[in-house]
Amino acid sequence: MQNEENEIRRMAKLYMEGKIPLKDERILLEFISNDANRGKYAQWEKEWRESNDKNPEINRKWELLQNRIFVRENISNKPIFKPSISLWRKLSVAAAIALLIITTAISVHELTIRSDRDIFTAETPCGGKSKIHLPDGSTVWINAGSQIKYNGQFNVRDRVISLTGEAYFEVEKQTGKPFIVKLRDYDIEVTGTKFNVSSYEDEKQVITTLMEGVIRLRYNNEEFVMNPGETMLFDVREKTLRLQRSNTAQYCSWTEGRIEYDEITLEELFNRLSRQYNVHIHANPAVDINKTLSVSFNNNETIDEIFYGISKVASIKYKHKNEDIYVSKK
Repeated sequence: MQNEENEIRRMAKLYMEGKIPLKDERILLEFISNDANRGKYAQWEKEWRESNDKNPEINRKWELLQNRIFVRENISNKPIFKPSISLWRKLSVAAAIALLIITTAISVHELTIRSDRDIFTAETPCGGKSKIHLPDGSTVWINAGSQIKYNGQFNVRDRVISLTGEAYFEVEKQTGKPFIVKLRDYDIEVTGTKFNVSSYEDEKQVITTLMEGVIRLRYNNEEFVMNPGETMLFDVREKTLRLQRSNTAQYCSWTEGRIEYDEITLEELFNRLSRQYNVHIHANPAVDINKTLSVSFNNNETIDEIFYGISKVASIKYKHKNEDIYVSKK
């Protein structure tokens, strides 16, 4: 029994130092979830703070630990407690971890959080979507097959995020500290606004859509200012940008479980359905994947219901077998 407690204490020390492996973190959080063990952790935390009180690294580690304890919530509108940033600084590590346990219980299970050398990654696999609150109070919805990364000094040194895939952002305004999203092709600078970015590696276009506020898009030493209601289309092959007015609601419809596009090719639609439903869609060469159509699915339809609807307007037929869908010309 004593050996088991010593092992848990070792994990607690690694957690405070920001070095704990994910598998050990889960064991530690399960241990702390027991009311009888919370006092032990509080004592360990006190001893750790006292032993490192004169260590200049303690402040950096404290900031890193705070950045790990951001609130995660289900994509559904379940109620959740979201403390202010100032409150984080008043919480002990033990209390903060207790809060993390509460929020994790209603979090999206598909969301993976991991850290590697002070770089934090939030990733949603195919078939899922998730919503997180960043340490600066900003909110990010992460679509299927997507991930964001940010450094351990986020909201301390800067507010820089790297995105692969698709995400919808609601950014909190901070004077003198812009929010920057880095994509593979260009950067986006934000002050306080709402916008959606789609930058999947297997897509032919990078699509940035602005709902509220103003964003600055920087590409090839040029800056482009976007206003609400505008969409910037970047052709990955041709390396060209095209700004247009659009129905912006369609680009963030996925956050509400809807699939809406005024105009989308079958190829693009198949790619998105593959990620959203975690299936493999195989199109016969005879199928015109460049055909464009308008789609609207608003009732959490199954993948079979969606393909049945597509087959009625796109002259295709399909067979669904396990995780594979085979599409051929009708």
